[in-house]
Amino acid sequence: MSNDEIKVPKILICILTTYERSGWPHPDLLDFVYSLRFNFSYATAFVKAHNFIPAAGARNFFCRNMKDTDADWLLMIDNDMSPAANLLDTIKDAPADPAKNAGYGKLYVQEIDSDGEVMRDFKDGIGPDGFYQRKWIAGGPVKPEP
Repeated sequence: MSNDEIKVPKILICILTTYERSGWPHPDLLDFVYSLRFNFSYATAFVKAHNFIPAAGARNFFCRNMKDTDADWLLMIDNDMSPAANLLDTIKDAPADPAKNAGYGKLYVQEIDSDGEVMRDFKDGIGPDGFYQRKWIAGGPVKPEP
């Protein structure tokens, strides 16, 4: 029986690396990616966005081109993030169309430190033309170091 026959959600995961981010991937991110090999509740595929300038261009690029994939969901993770082991479970109770208008959706993101504390919490609005809005729930943009 294939994933299509049993309706396993298909998630395209984009890992954003370097330029505006630190160079090395967070060890917890690597553990998260590795653990997905054993999670049969989802069908996952990976792409990387390396050295997009500006970095927001990578998000827009993948949102625009997602329609050319068979993925149901798109997850973008910065290489310095530490995703929770159950991150993909956040879509379990989501409606088939996450927004009221076709082609629009929201991506909820929590950045968690090594102690498990939420550093930043936000949601991005994504439409047919890509990213259009970020709403901060907790924390805020990180200012670049001098």
